[in-house]
Amino acid sequence: MSELVVFSNLPTIIFYFVLSFVLGAFVGIQKDVLSDKKSGFLTSKKEVLNNFSGIRSFGLIALFGALTQYLDQIFTTYLIVTVFGFVLMSVFIVIDYIFNVYKRENHSPASEISAILVYFLGVLVFLGAKEVAIILAIALSIIISSRDIIHGYVLKISREEINTTLKFAAIAFVILPLLPDVKYSFLTFFESLGFAGANAITHPIWTTAFFNPYSLWLFVVVMSGISYIGYFLTKIFGSTSGILLSSLMGGLVSSTAVTASMSEESKKYPKNSSLYTTGTLLASAVMFLRVIAIVAFVYASLLSFIFIPALVMFVIFMLCTGYFYYTSKKESSDKLSIEEKVQSPFSITPALKFAGFILLIKFIAAIGIIYKDIWGEGLFYYTLGIVSGLADVDAITQTMASDASSGGLGIVVAGTTILIAVMSNNLVKGTLAYRFGESQFGKKVLFTFVASALGGIVTLFII
Repeated sequence: MSELVVFSNLPTIIFYFVLSFVLGAFVGIQKDVLSDKKSGFLTSKKEVLNNFSGIRSFGLIALFGALTQYLDQIFTTYLIVTVFGFVLMSVFIVIDYIFNVYKRENHSPASEISAILVYFLGVLVFLGAKEVAIILAIALSIIISSRDIIHGYVLKISREEINTTLKFAAIAFVILPLLPDVKYSFLTFFESLGFAGANAITHPIWTTAFFNPYSLWLFVVVMSGISYIGYFLTKIFGSTSGILLSSLMGGLVSSTAVTASMSEESKKYPKNSSLYTTGTLLASAVMFLRVIAIVAFVYASLLSFIFIPALVMFVIFMLCTGYFYYTSKKESSDKLSIEEKVQSPFSITPALKFAGFILLIKFIAAIGIIYKDIWGEGLFYYTLGIVSGLADVDAITQTMASDASSGGLGIVVAGTTILIAVMSNNLVKGTLAYRFGESQFGKKVLFTFVASALGGIVTLFII
């Protein structure tokens, strides 16, 4: 039973009724407003008066919901009146829907669904959940007023994207919960599969645990999710917002793909080399943010070591980016779309390849732990950082942060390996730009990457 009593607090009761009507009317006015972008005003008087889902109708529906809940509180009928009122209102809504379907073949039930939600606005107010009712009313109004925008985006989605999005949902919400959160060695893995005689081998490589299915797949899901968002942002804004926005969005998916695209365009439009350089550097700057985010997600304590060198490299990046952007203002610019260079993140194959690459690095790292006394822990991992950075930075970053988190690797070695991998990856992209891009473009990009790497190395020695 609510804190409200029949007439003990009349001003509050009146306020609740008024608030219920206002919230319903606020949603209803969105239905009365003409969706035509040129006018933006109300429809004709006749259309407004005959509109079921309008300001008056929705206001009264919310008021009706408030009244039913108020009567429940008076007679302590435990929602009986509220439920009866909902059934009664639903009958009218169904009748209206049938009439509209008969009159218009393509009638959408959005108005009727909105009316049901509006009914509960009044109910929520008298249940004491005013804040929830207000938030729901605002959200409902935004959804209603954004109809044309939402439909416009939906029309841009292909059937293939829908199907592969479902596959992505499967790897995130079906496969992930089923995976065991246990660290396996070759021995324990084959024993779990029921292979007899698996324990006959006692070599350290066979018995060292290095593979956690759940944590491995979780990271794949996280990285695929980043690519998922980046793909749609690139698709929506890339072709219309110019080189810089395309580069920032593309950097969420693949800074290497952006570098390749800019290299090709710089040869087509050599006068724009500074602007293409700016786009390339912005995409690579996003990589620094990804590395920081991964480390913070896996093992935040590692940030204390890598933050300053990463910050120095990032600052050098941004200084060069700002300079080249300033010089690019003197050049003519053309818009660039990089969608064709960026693979759709919906594909399952890249996620599986990424998982395999992480697993390979984890296995090599496990071997390094076994034999690190022979050739030195640091030399092994630093070499691993160089090799891994040739292909990918995210995998080695996750592996090093995870190993440092479990105590299997020191913070200094793990952090240095990550930074070496970042430098290695940037030098690969710099070489790519120098080899395949326009001459000035390649020199500018390579210069920035080398300067950034030198800054990181000097900082490492200082700290």
